[in-house]
Parts: sequence; C-alpha cells; structure tokens
Amino acid sequence: MIEVEIRGRLEPAKAEELKQFFVEKGKHVADHDREMILLQDYPGYNDDPTKREVDIRIKNTDGLCEIVVKRHAHDHNVGRSEVTLALTDKDLEQAKEVVKAFGCSRGIWMHRKKYIYEYEGVEWSIVEAPKQIFFFEAELMVGNEAEAEGARQRLVAAAEALQLAIFTPEEYYEFVSMLGREVNKNIAW
Repeated sequence: MIEVEIRGRLEPAKAEELKQFFVEKGKHVADHDREMILLQDYPGYNDDPTKREVDIRIKNTDGLCEIVVKRHAHDHNVGRSEVTLALTDKDLEQAKEVVKAFGCSRGIWMHRKKYIYEYEGVEWSIVEAPKQIFFFEAELMVGNEAEAEGARQRLVAAAEALQLAIFTPEEYYEFVSMLGREVNKNIAW
C-alpha cells in the first residue's frame, strides 16, 4: 500500500474550527500523543524532506513503540510506502540501542499531538507541535504508484473545498526547517 498525503499550515483558531467541523460532519477516529526520533545518520538520508528517498523513525505513540521505514513512491514525497516494526517496550530507550547497533546514533527529536478524523472517505489529521504550531495532513491509501496522482488530486480538491491552503514543496521545506529551528531538538545517544 502507498500512503498519499498533503499538508498545510493552520492557525490555532482554524485548527480548533476544523476539529469542531470534523466532529460535527465527519467521524472522530483517534487522538495520539507521539514522541519520535527521525534518524539522520543512515545511507540515503537527506535534510530536505521532499528529496528524502527513505525516512527512518523510531516512535512512541501513547506507549506503543515502533520502528518505521517510509520509502518515496511519488513526486515531492507525497506518496510513500511504509513498513512498521512494533516493539514491546514502552519507551524509546531500547529502540535507540537497537538502531545504534546499526550505526545510527543521532536524530531529530519531535513531539506531536494528533487528532484524527474521517470525512468523506479521507483521513484528516490536525497535528499540534509545541509552541501552538498546527498543521493538517490529509491522507488516502492506494494500492500502487499508478493510483497516487489521482489520490493526490482528490486530496487537493477536498482541501480546497474546506478552504485549506496546501504547502508547495518549497513551503513544506521551509515549514519543516522552521520546526527544526524552533521546536524539534537534535539529539545523540
């Protein structure tokens, strides 16, 4: 399966308005509190998220830890295949030791709260980063790369119908860079 996503920035008031809309018109799916570390020192890592062919993270979502590998499957990294390996630990300390054995000992620590809804067949997430920084993700799953562009177009139309601005690749790069400067933390172990 390939995950096709689009994203865009939200002001705090718009994030709350959108959450309320999805509660009233869609379906609340879940809320998550997530700590994750984007690994940096592996072959193929690129600081530019739109050019990164492989994305490797260790995550703790509400006490459930996993290692996640996402591979580029469509232009501008809006379509990615994903492999997830669940771990039995309740924190990331053991996961750090495992990835360290493979040569990865530094990364970017992130904390996000995610509010997930389903609306008209699209999964919508309102994501909150520290310092009241919000953005949305709209996602569809497709069976193969040939379906990715059609899914992306459907997501764009759905965002436009909700009057949501979508990041261009350049805006997304700048947004991620801003998060790196103002919110995320470079760590080593």
